[in-house]
Formats: sequence, C-alpha cells, structure tokens
Amino acid sequence: MQEERCREVARAAGATDVTIYRDEGYTGTNLRRPGLRKLLSELDGVDAVYVWKLSRLSRNLRQLLDVLTLLSEHDVGLVSVTERFDLSSPFGKAALHILATFNELQADIIRENVCAALDGIARSGRWPGGDVYGYQPGGKGKTIIPIPEEAKVVGHIFRWCNRGWSLAQITQELNRRKVPCKRGGVRWTHVQVKGILGNPLYTGKMRWHGGVIDGNHEPLISVRLYNAVARRLRKHKRFPGAGGVRSLTPLLRCGICGGAMGISSTKRAKREVYYERYLRCKPRVDYPPDERHAPILVAYEKVAAVIWRHTELLFSQGDIQRAAKRHRAQSAHDEITGRMKTIRQRLAEVDDRLQTNLEAAQRGLMPLDLLEEDNVPLMREREQLYDNLADCYETIDGRTDLTDLARISPQNLLARFRDKADNRHQLTFLSRLYSEIRVWKHHVEFHYRHDVMAPERRPLPHLYAPRRGIINLGF
Repeated sequence: MQEERCREVARAAGATDVTIYRDEGYTGTNLRRPGLRKLLSELDGVDAVYVWKLSRLSRNLRQLLDVLTLLSEHDVGLVSVTERFDLSSPFGKAALHILATFNELQADIIRENVCAALDGIARSGRWPGGDVYGYQPGGKGKTIIPIPEEAKVVGHIFRWCNRGWSLAQITQELNRRKVPCKRGGVRWTHVQVKGILGNPLYTGKMRWHGGVIDGNHEPLISVRLYNAVARRLRKHKRFPGAGGVRSLTPLLRCGICGGAMGISSTKRAKREVYYERYLRCKPRVDYPPDERHAPILVAYEKVAAVIWRHTELLFSQGDIQRAAKRHRAQSAHDEITGRMKTIRQRLAEVDDRLQTNLEAAQRGLMPLDLLEEDNVPLMREREQLYDNLADCYETIDGRTDLTDLARISPQNLLARFRDKADNRHQLTFLSRLYSEIRVWKHHVEFHYRHDVMAPERRPLPHLYAPRRGIINLGF
C-alpha cells in the first residue's frame, strides 16, 4: 500500500519515470541500507524523492540533515506522502526538524523497551533469542530445547577436547564425518569449535551483560566437564607474541591494498623446536581467487626489528628534534591562531544575538515564530563553530605531542619502550609517531602522524636470523 500510494502521488505531480528503492528488514536508524545508498548514488537526473513517512528515510536527526543537504546539493526535492511540510518556508523547515526529533525519540523509546524486555526474559531464565548449535526454540515458557543429533555432537566436541585434542583436530574430525553445521553449512572451522567450547549455555547457564546467569533450559554437559575443558583451553596458549595484542600489527597495513595485517605461524624443528611468524594480508582472502593480489609473506621479527631501528635513528640523528622545531616555527606565524581568534569572536556574536532574542521573546517583544526563525540558523552556526574550534585544538595538540617526543633520548627510547615496556605501551608510543606502517615484500614504508615529516622507506634485510647470530639490518 505504501509503495502504491507513493507512486500515485509522484504520478499526480507529473512524474513519468518512477523508480522504487526498497530496504526491507533494515531499521530507519541505519543509513548504510543498500536501497538508500543506491538512491543517493543515483541522484543525478532525479527530480524528487517520495517517502511514505519521514521516518522511512531516517530516524536520526543528524543523519536526516545530512541526507537533506545531499539532496539540496543535487536540487532534488523531498516529499512525504503522509506528512505535509514545505521546505521552502522557515515554518516548513522548523516542522521538519520537530518531526525528525520525535521520530528519533520514538526510535530511542522502542530500543529501550526492546532492551528492557530482553533483559526481563534473560533474568527469568528464558533464552532471549538467536540460533545456537544444539538447541532450538519451542520449549515451555519460551525456552529452548535440545536437538538430539546436535546435542550428541556437542558432547563429542567437549569430550574430545578433554582428551587433549586440539581445535584443528576436532575440526578435521567433524569435517571428516561430514557433520552439518547449524545453518546448513558443510564445513566446520576452529572458530566455531572454540565458540562451542567456551559457551556456558551447554551447562544450563547463559551469558548476559558480561556475566553468567542461570537458565531454564536442559544442560547438554556437566559443569565438571565444562570446567575441565576451560582449564585445558587456558593452558593451551600460543607461543609468546603470536599476534593480536602481543604484536605491532594494529599499526601495520598491507602495502598493496592497505588492508590490516595478521600473523601466521610455522613450527620449525631442526635442532630445537621454535615458531617462525609471518605477516599476511587479512582482507586478501575475502576477495575472489581471480582478484587476489600476490601474497606478502614477510617474517614479523624482521619487520619489527626494522621499525625499532628506524625509530632509534629518528631520535639519535635528530630528525624528531628538527621536525619539532619546524612545528614550533610554523605555529608561530601560521593562520591557526588567527583562525581561532576569528571563531571565538563569531561565537561571542552568535551567543549575544541568541541571548538578545530570548530576552526579547520573554518580554513579549518578539513573536515565538520569529524567534524560532531567527534562532534555528544561529544554533546551527554555533554548533559548526564549535566543531571548527575543536579541529584547531586537535592540530595544536598534535604539535605539542611532537614537542614532547623530541625530549626523549635514544637511550631512554630503547630502555623504556623496546626492551622493557609491554606491547600496549609500545603501541601507544609508536602511534604517537606513526599514523600507519605499510609493509611490502622487500621494504617498509613509514607514514608519520605529523605533516611536517614526509613518508620514508626502509629496505628489509635479505637475511635476518637472530637465532643464528645474523642481525645486520643494513642501515
């Protein structure tokens, strides 16, 4: 009915070519809807956009204003079939703002009610919803009941892990037996197996808001078996520095596609057992095989050594100190100080005008409609001025941060951060200096957080084997 009514109104207004954009199953608070994104990308040649209600376009005031700005830039009109407002008049714009505010309020109330209802369901021991392997909805009191076939698989997984099987071995055994996954999948992954082993739902409990509460459903395994598996998983840790928070990968990016870098490990056993770690591009595997770029397999220890050696040279050769001086010299005569002064002056003028209008309305000297017409654009300008002022402060903070870095001596750098600090402090320190570090197969490219420092490249050594005493980086 909504689609037909919009089509009728558009044809009544003289439209000959009508295109329908649908976003079924998406909430109005999300602007990343496929139909809306397609519409906004095809605004050239569009005369008007017709919606059933304004809430069908967006339930967020700021997002709606962004969409309206984009429509006005392309000279595209907006028509709400059930809500009449004229955007060419001040009253129409004010009515749109008020209506959008109430739509956002309604969305917040619905979200709050849904969260409260789910919390009440979970606190009463019932399953709040969602598919989980081993169970299906339909029990008494709206709880979940076991699926016999899947319950047996869950028991096998826990018993295999308690016997000492690794996640890879359990995954391979499930795939060898061709055990189906929850949603009709045919292949298991170690992530799915690990999720089952770490889920207390199978003991008759469930996680909720960071804690574990009792449930009304039937358990599939005993608490004793679950705790034994949990202890075994805690003991089964990867070697130190395997990746994640134990590496510098949050700063690293693929030199080819710019994607995040991960770490793969290879077990070596010649004279002694040790692990060799390689960097790999994470998004590469998400592309179709014919669109994937060549793999970048670089030893992580080699890249980390080059990063710290390059950072040490920055401090020991005075590059950081010279960059800080350029920052200070630039900040003494650049336009930021003058720009901040201009913004503050305009803010004072806007605040004075708002206050004057409010006092005039309180005394009965200004009608309320004229007050709203005059104050709405002033409030928008005031918000934009505060955003501009925040950008200026961020630039000044960046210069102050570079000055603080220049006070660190090379000796303190190696002692405090490279050798003794944990990974979190190392990342915090390096993030103050680099915006990202791009890794290629034969070199590393450093991109600095401060614009006075140009990107630099460092070659990766052809042979770097600390275990064999070969530690020459070549620079």
